[in-house]
Amino acid sequence: MSVVPAPALLSLSTIDELYLDQGRFLVRADIDEILPAMGNIERNHVGERLSRATLEDTLGIDLSLYEPRAQYALTNYITYGSPDTAKLGWGERAGVLNSFMAAFGKVPAVADDWSDIIKIANGRWPTQRSEMAENRSAEHFRKIYLREPNRANPHDDAAVTVVAYGLRPANRNMESEAAAIRIFKAIYGYAPTGAVDWDVARAIAYSGATR
Repeated sequence: MSVVPAPALLSLSTIDELYLDQGRFLVRADIDEILPAMGNIERNHVGERLSRATLEDTLGIDLSLYEPRAQYALTNYITYGSPDTAKLGWGERAGVLNSFMAAFGKVPAVADDWSDIIKIANGRWPTQRSEMAENRSAEHFRKIYLREPNRANPHDDAAVTVVAYGLRPANRNMESEAAAIRIFKAIYGYAPTGAVDWDVARAIAYSGATR
């Protein structure tokens, strides 16, 4: 099950290749390529500085540890996105990056990493898997649904995967999200704050899993 349906008339292999192409696009971090690809937009120097601050102060990434092109890839992603992440706001792109780092314990560095970020942003299962993240997710599943997840059940599998990797929905339902936050608070005793908390809330809202 995918939280978000794949684009119509495209095979999954074709979509994977499109996302991998966008991953390569992000790795190249070529501003002269990015601006035309994103609709001939103007360069946003202030936005790039703010993105750098978000990466360092909010996400805790020490950019000095990375070579310049890797730094540009990160700041360009937050500031401008890619063709299939432009629909997300600045903060939501940062949130997807945060979910990726929470799942895999690393900052995206290669095209495959960025491709998975694009997949997460579009509600698709990432190619890379994290046993640690899925085991942690299963613990949340048991706490919420009071049973073991059945990964053969598409709703259970969606719940585990959303929590593990932070998949975003294609079409948000604010009523479902508000109800999910209330359920989260009733179970955990506090409102969602961190990346994993919000991933849990999204799983409650969109996976279709039940007790």
